Amino acid sequence: METRIKTLLMCFAITGLSGCVLPLPSSTWCDGCWARPPTIQDVAKTWVGYTGDELAFFRLELMTNGTGRCASVHLPDTVPYQYGVNAYRVTRWRLKDFQVTLDLEPASTNSEPIYLKGSTSGHTMNMEVGSTALGWSRELVLRLEDNFTIPNRDTKRAIEEMARQAKSTVPAEAVPGASATVW
Repeated sequence: METRIKTLLMCFAITGLSGCVLPLPSSTWCDGCWARPPTIQDVAKTWVGYTGDELAFFRLELMTNGTGRCASVHLPDTVPYQYGVNAYRVTRWRLKDFQVTLDLEPASTNSEPIYLKGSTSGHTMNMEVGSTALGWSRELVLRLEDNFTIPNRDTKRAIEEMARQAKSTVPAEAVPGASATVW
């Protein structure tokens, strides 16, 4: 019994209490840990990310009632950017274990019919997005918006503080946005 408790504690330490529920009786070092499937509450959040080629940005907002919103846009330095944002209504989304499937309906005139399906851990979504009419598909990795917002805010503040501290010793041309190319 003591070995089982140690294994369970080790499993919790390795996984950060985020997915291990119980080890199998013969497991050690979390070999037998079962990941806990995410719940509706884990997934009903705002997700952001890029396609695998990093040319299109997606925002997905999922509600606990099984509906939501989705929008995508190509990066500003690409030709498709001129066509604007593609908006979709999520008429229904389903979660079965780790699998997520969405029914999408175009909500803007420039939006082609697409599908979105894949898996989630509750922390990331590994999805496939594709056209239901034109036959293309792309890999799409989405992460919780807060996992970008909070670290981005904190690191931006740290860099701003470094810049304030160095302001008197750094020439103006070395500041981002100034004429110099080296900071």
